[in-house]
Amino acid sequence: MVFIYANASRKLGFGHIMRQIALIEALIDQNQQVFLLCHEITQELVLKLEATGVKVCQLEAEVDWVQKLPEMNTLIVDDYNVSDADFEQLRKKAKRLVLFDDNTYLNLPFLDLIINPSDFNKTDLLANKTLQGSDFRLVRSEFIPYRPRPRFKPGYIFVCLGGSDAQALSVAICKMLLTSQQVTKIVLAVSSTCDHRTLYALEGLKSSTKFELHIDSNKLPMLMSDADIAITGAGGSLYELMFLGVPSIALVVADNQSQALYSPLNNNAYSAIDGREEIDIINIVDTALLLLDSADKKNVYTQQSAKVVDGLAASRICDAILHLIRH
Repeated sequence: MVFIYANASRKLGFGHIMRQIALIEALIDQNQQVFLLCHEITQELVLKLEATGVKVCQLEAEVDWVQKLPEMNTLIVDDYNVSDADFEQLRKKAKRLVLFDDNTYLNLPFLDLIINPSDFNKTDLLANKTLQGSDFRLVRSEFIPYRPRPRFKPGYIFVCLGGSDAQALSVAICKMLLTSQQVTKIVLAVSSTCDHRTLYALEGLKSSTKFELHIDSNKLPMLMSDADIAITGAGGSLYELMFLGVPSIALVVADNQSQALYSPLNNNAYSAIDGREEIDIINIVDTALLLLDSADKKNVYTQQSAKVVDGLAASRICDAILHLIRH
């Protein structure tokens, strides 16, 4: 029996739970019963998780929430907002404590297993075992059949800036891209949790025959794999696109994504743009059009990114967790 603590909302984004789905699939394949503990989650994600066999347990927002948890054999934490005091209590509640570390924590109790998928920022935390590097970038099983990707469509740009597009960048980016003769098609993917004003503005872009809007799509792997290039956030979607070999522009809009800027993969497997202090839409669009026009650079990005993310992270992490459970 494995417990996972992770949250998802328009403000937080969906990245934590979405990457855990890949691990959940692997654990269930190994006959492990999985419970998701959360404080925030969307109904769409609850239905998606329950369809895989996961029991979702939404917790009350109480100061002593940890004390009310049951004793757990194995707990995986994938969240940025657990306090040091709560981690101390979780250490007592869980016989085996596992952390997905994106370098947001500094002082935590000794852990049993750390998974840090960064190829640049090494973990500063202590554990019996640490899994470090791009070999541990999780990719959901639905993407596996689309690699190697079929022949892409020239001039087709896939855009996904997080399911909720919290900074509402997609409207301005797509508007400017639609004016370019290089662009034959723009496919934008968002979730229904996106701000209603952003969704309204995006609906207006459908007046162009070159623009497609997909809300809560269950065909993301296909939509991604058809693309000539992509513009994405520097989170989980970037690594799914890299797995597929789609040359990508990655927008860094939060400090926890900054490793994408400093990684040696930047400008070798993708192009990262720093938007944490100021968003330069013109620079984003110009960078995308330059990539679209460079067959050599696209070929390099496709080859390098596919080497880095191989789709086997879920089985590697699952094996490490099962070893913990059995020993």
